[in-house]
Order: sequence, then structure tokens, then C-alpha cells
Amino acid sequence: MAFVALSGAAAASDPEVCVSGSGHVCLYLHAGNQGCAAHYGYNDPNYRNNSYDFNPYHPSWNCDLIGLNDSISSITNRGNYCDTFHYRHSGYNGFERIVLRGAQVSDLAGSDHNDALSSHRWKRFNGYYYENC
Repeated sequence: MAFVALSGAAAASDPEVCVSGSGHVCLYLHAGNQGCAAHYGYNDPNYRNNSYDFNPYHPSWNCDLIGLNDSISSITNRGNYCDTFHYRHSGYNGFERIVLRGAQVSDLAGSDHNDALSSHRWKRFNGYYYENC
């Protein structure tokens, strides 16, 4: 399990939906929160049928044609109450990567998670263990 706690400041490239307090986790095609992006306010057990939503700097790109599964290179968690757990396989299985609320992972390169994530869910620490949100 990888545990990540980084700066809570929004990256300059964050689209409006991924600002602090938006309640979303944003997943990016490229490092540095660049390229096509997808945003969620809920759990997703399988990215296989999902695609990216938009590119804030290149709106003409057809991000909806790029599959989300096994293509994520950076993550920003703007959840209001929960951390996000990102999994290597669908159904919340495989190696997990935790991204704390308000944190970001600007480059997954060099990790087992770069271009390898397939599901995520929201969880909160209750003082003793993590429970689903």
C-alpha cells in the first residue's frame, strides 16, 4: 500500500471542477495534472468502460475517445470528507494507492501505479481504521 500526503494547494492546471472543496477526485492522462481529465464524486469499481471528460487547455481534443483504464498518470483529491483509494485492478483489487483529501500525486511515473489504475473508492479514517464513505 502506498500512502501519499502532499501539498493541498491546487495545481495551476487544475480545471474548475477540481478546485478545493469541489468534492471530486480528478484523474489525469499526463503527469503534472495535464492532458485529458476525468472527475468523480463517487466510487467507480471499473474504469474499463469509462473515458476522460475534457482537457481544460485543449477543449477541441476528443478526450471522450481515450479510455480511462490503465492510463492515469496523476491524481488530485479535492474531496470534502474522504481520502481516495486507487486500485490496480477493477473491483477494488490489487495494489492500492491512497491519496489523502486535499492532496495530489503529480507524477505516478516510476511507481507500480502509473498507467495501471482500474478502480477507486472513497474512504475515511475513523481514528482506528478506514471505512467506506
